[in-house]
Amino acid sequence: MSLGGGCPGAVDPLHDAIIAATDPLRPNGGVLIVASAGNSASSVASCPAFYNEVVAVGAVGPPDFA
Repeated sequence: MSLGGGCPGAVDPLHDAIIAATDPLRPNGGVLIVASAGNSASSVASCPAFYNEVVAVGAVGPPDFA
């Protein structure tokens, strides 16, 4: 599952859904969730990427190749 778009902060229903989806002991669990780390040139990942159960990804482009 891929998530992006961000949210203003921790969202309990979203986090609950992520926990349920990634739990390998639940039916249909064990899902790998990947989300954008954010677009604000920050060292802190944005929601939902900052949850421990989510893999945060990012990229750089010109002029950031230095």
